Amino acid sequence: MTMKARGKAQKISASRARGFTLVELMAVVVITGILASLAMVGYRRYVDSAKTGEAREVIGSIKAGQESYFDETMRFLNVSTNINTYYPNASPTGFIKTSWVSDSDAYKNFGRIGVNVTSPVYFGYASIASLGGDEPSAGDGVTNWSPPTTAQPYYIVKAVCDINPGGEKTVFVSSSFQSDIYGENVGE
Repeated sequence: MTMKARGKAQKISASRARGFTLVELMAVVVITGILASLAMVGYRRYVDSAKTGEAREVIGSIKAGQESYFDETMRFLNVSTNINTYYPNASPTGFIKTSWVSDSDAYKNFGRIGVNVTSPVYFGYASIASLGGDEPSAGDGVTNWSPPTTAQPYYIVKAVCDINPGGEKTVFVSSSFQSDIYGENVGE
């Protein structure tokens, strides 16, 4: 190998040993940004589903409590003053958890049907009951849910929260008419 060829080979290996080019670094930054944005979308879905999972669990507990109360007394308990009066938080948002325990009448009424929530909650809950013969209503924020008019006693359970403040409120509704839980604006 001549001296000239050896010098050229050393120059090439020296430039390669120097590091990454600007284009290579920018490609890594762009790929990292794309992966981070995908991770944030997935994380946000995970957090929102955890919050809505709370509502489904508490509604299930309220439904079980109402059914148990009915088995003992032959009527459902009107826990809330109306379907749009929420406990424990009158204006629930997805950023603030509210303790379930208080001295209010609503807390005592939820206790009468055996609802025992041990940790703070994001949603506000309401449960009304009727002896029947009237038209049930799910109240504000529910547009596509319509229970049948009945002469039988019934209850309606509702959970409301503005999961992403500034957006539409997420609303869950269920009743003695059905076993499933209807949701509107879930993930909004």
